[in-house]
Parts: sequence; C-alpha cells; structure tokens
Amino acid sequence: MIENDFFNIWNNVREKIENKEIECSSEKTVVFYFAWFVKEKYKNSKINFEKSIFNNFSDGKFLDLYIEIDCIRIGIEFKFLKKGSKHNTNQTESRIKIINDIKRISWLKEKNYIDYGYFFCITNENPYITEGRKKKSVDFKTYHKIKYIKDTVFPIDNEKSKETVKVLRDIEIIWENINSKLKILQKSQYAYLKISV
Repeated sequence: MIENDFFNIWNNVREKIENKEIECSSEKTVVFYFAWFVKEKYKNSKINFEKSIFNNFSDGKFLDLYIEIDCIRIGIEFKFLKKGSKHNTNQTESRIKIINDIKRISWLKEKNYIDYGYFFCITNENPYITEGRKKKSVDFKTYHKIKYIKDTVFPIDNEKSKETVKVLRDIEIIWENINSKLKILQKSQYAYLKISV
C-alpha cells in the first residue's frame, strides 16, 4: 500500500510538472511538492527535510526526505539533473550520484534505519538514458533497462561511497517519458525514474 501510494504521489508530481502547474526550478522544489502531496494523503505523517540519519557512512550525512507514517519509516532521495541554457550537467559525476543515492537508501534499509526506501529522478538530458560509449566510471550504469541483481554489490566510488552494499532486491532502471529510440519525448519536458529498494 505504501509503495503504491508513494509511486502515485510521484506520478502526481510528474503530471503537474508536465502540465506546467508546478514550476520545476530546482531539486528542492521537487522535494517540497512531493512532501506537500504526502501530507495531503497522510495527514498524520511526520516529515523531515535533510534529516541527519547516516551514522559512519562515507557519502554524506543527510537524507533528502524522511517520513514517518504510523511508525513506518520512509527514506527518499531525489535527483534533478537539468541542462541549463549554456551547459550540460556533469554526466559522469551525476551517474555516480544516482547509483550512490540508490546505494545510500539500500544501506539505510539494510541497517534498519528505514522500512521503505525510494529514489526519484528527473532529467532533461538523454545521455543518462542511453548506454552510449562512456569511458569514465563505466560501472555506474543508469541507462534504460539496465539491471542490478539482488545480492550483487553496488559499484564502489573510491572517492566517496566506499561501503560495500548489496542490492536488496532486483532493480531495473526504467526511464519514463521516452520513445523507442531512447530519447525524451518531444512533447515532454523530462524523463522520470522511480526506484524502490
């Protein structure tokens, strides 16, 4: 029930962005609106932004969104990768961050800090969606339909997230709002990704 509700809330955020009912200017905007819709659905929820929850974890201390609903603990990480008018995002670094965020919430769940963990991502850049000929950090794969198999180990970034963390259940990266050529739909502003760990 929680998973369906949270995916529906994400779909609601996505729909409002696509219909331009939400001005999507930054990751913080996305996090705020998601929390707003959670509060509408679950009046008794307790919501904490940027919660310090990672004890002795190498890649940062703060979780984007921590929610409690009737003693159920939910941790969520978000990424908003938006090409500006002059520059692309740093795609190699951002691929690492996407996988590290999924790894972070998997670690929290494995260590019993949360009961449910989600990762949500928005981008207007196609290179995250396609395999391409990436030469740097090639283990950090975010392209459409790539799978991370249960009990395998997430890629390790020696600079940041050094922990060995197992994949808790099969994860398939499925980008939404893309066409058969793995390009963001022309009528759409963004591609969207949702992951449950």
